[in-house]
Amino acid sequence: MKGRRINTIKVGCMALLLSSSWYLPGCSSRIALNSDRLISKQTVTLTMKNGGDVTGEIRDINDGQIIIVDDEGQSWAADKSKIVKIYGPAPVFDNHNRIISEREIKVNKNNNNFWLFTISGGLVSAGCGFFLSSMLSRTDDENRDTIILTGTSLTTVAGSYFFSRLGMKKDRQQAIKKIRYLRELDEQYISEEERKRRDIERELEQLKKERQQQEQEIETLRQQIRDKDK
Repeated sequence: MKGRRINTIKVGCMALLLSSSWYLPGCSSRIALNSDRLISKQTVTLTMKNGGDVTGEIRDINDGQIIIVDDEGQSWAADKSKIVKIYGPAPVFDNHNRIISEREIKVNKNNNNFWLFTISGGLVSAGCGFFLSSMLSRTDDENRDTIILTGTSLTTVAGSYFFSRLGMKKDRQQAIKKIRYLRELDEQYISEEERKRRDIERELEQLKKERQQQEQEIETLRQQIRDKDK
């Protein structure tokens, strides 16, 4: 009975752990990618025919090769004919349909929600685990302490992991939102600068026309003076 109850707790917690891993795949979802739809600055992992994997950000794509740069800045040229599988996070775009690279997301991402969710989620899970384990242990006074300790420990670990993934996902979403906002500000700034440049060009063009008109008037006066002198 002792082993059966403890194993029941373990199985339940492991199921929670595995389900959280499937439901929240970490910082970004990894999916199979089509080689014909890859774009520059997209992060991918290439599985080659020789069994090796190459992960990095796409720098260039041509008819025969995919050139990527890894985290250490080294460039790799992979022949398309030797690629078995391409996978990676789904590309994220800003409001103007320009890709937001994983490198840029990483730079703008903090771990505030990760730690908040991990700690608070661990505490909540510990409380729930203790309560459930205590209820379960009432049928076995001899092994009560073991059941409570095992159940509370496993649910705390599983809960902390599950909520940490939620926090990581939220940190990523906030980083993407921040990048989109900053890019939108840049677009507005560029638009304002472009407007000022065009206004200056119009003013210069108007001054140029006025100057030409003045020169024509001066030339007309000169011609009238010359005609009088004759």
